[in-house]
Amino acid sequence: IIERSASLIYLMAQGDVPYKLLPVSRPKAAFPISDDGTQVVTDPAGFERYDAMTQWLQGLDLAALLSSLESFIPLFREAWSYYGEDPAAFDMAIVTMLDLVIATPEINLSEARLIRREAVWIFEDPAIEGLSPIQKQVLRMGPANAEIVKAKAAEARGLWLDQLSESI
Repeated sequence: IIERSASLIYLMAQGDVPYKLLPVSRPKAAFPISDDGTQVVTDPAGFERYDAMTQWLQGLDLAALLSSLESFIPLFREAWSYYGEDPAAFDMAIVTMLDLVIATPEINLSEARLIRREAVWIFEDPAIEGLSPIQKQVLRMGPANAEIVKAKAAEARGLWLDQLSESI
């Protein structure tokens, strides 16, 4: 579990969404689009695909979770070193990962045009498409869910930094 979690953090700190490592599954429903004949955009009805996961995340007691993991942090750092990284860099990787989520811009996806590239839909606007995969995932959750996810990330960031400052 420790090595898998370190791998998850390693990839997410780089902006990736390691779906195979996440402890929750992807939505089963297809990515919904709205096509009015002149443009294709994200269908806001699809945001509800993430409601259950967001509610679960919102219900997490992050302070209790972090407290229960505190004694395992040296093991997480050791697992982090398997990537050839300095074990101490694990602490900032957590912050980097959370900062990526928090920095996800607020974009009205019902106005962000999509284009088909092979078998997937991508954003026509290079500024949106150029966001990291984790940020595009937060956007696809919809504005209400994204707000909750970003707030939890900010809470986790604060708790993590508080714990680090106490251990110095």
